Amino acid sequence: GARRRGVARPSLSPCHKLGDGVGDGAAAQVTTQSATKVHSMEAGDTAEQLISVKVEAGGYAELINDALILFPDSRLDTATRLTVAQGAAAVVTEAALWHVPTEARSESAPAFAKFSQLLEMTDDYGVPIVRERQLSGLETPAGLRHWEHYGVQASVYALAPGGAIFPLVSAWRQALDGHRDVWGGVTTLPGEAGAVTRLLATDGAAMRAAVGALWRASRVALVGRVDGLSWRK
Repeated sequence: GARRRGVARPSLSPCHKLGDGVGDGAAAQVTTQSATKVHSMEAGDTAEQLISVKVEAGGYAELINDALILFPDSRLDTATRLTVAQGAAAVVTEAALWHVPTEARSESAPAFAKFSQLLEMTDDYGVPIVRERQLSGLETPAGLRHWEHYGVQASVYALAPGGAIFPLVSAWRQALDGHRDVWGGVTTLPGEAGAVTRLLATDGAAMRAAVGALWRASRVALVGRVDGLSWRK
């Protein structure tokens, strides 16, 4: 059955951890209550978010994260570690946007200090499927140039080792056709163990709608189930 410990929260403490395990024949969805605010911090302080999910053969998991909101002078290190066995499937969404407080709107530009995203996905033998790290922020070598024109960025991952990936890729591309305010690209992961979509947008609502469409398409393609829930603010 599904095993879960930890609770998703709308704002981050210095270190927030969440673990989830999905057994054979079980299905679980882990989601945030709303967008997560990463507030400004004093020099040297950094928040951490650590998420680990293990999906056994015959299990299905969804890790659906609403956007992280990066305030000026905020620092955040995130690490998501996912283990997916042969015959299992999982969907993971990640999104972030930068925030400018009302009193500083005349300086409408990203100003967060550091944002680090680590994503590791392995099969049940520990063989790496995906390992990537994205780093940006005023205090990093990458700076903020990738955020200046697109204030909202997101990724959607689907893993199904040994499963049929190309129908999913086709479903994703079809799902994105109606979202003209979002720019994205779809590609398969190494070894055809899954697929990933990268998304850019200037509007948070447009990005949320696109991520929701990809999530629903993923569920239909991977387990043949239609979602009956609606995302509401």
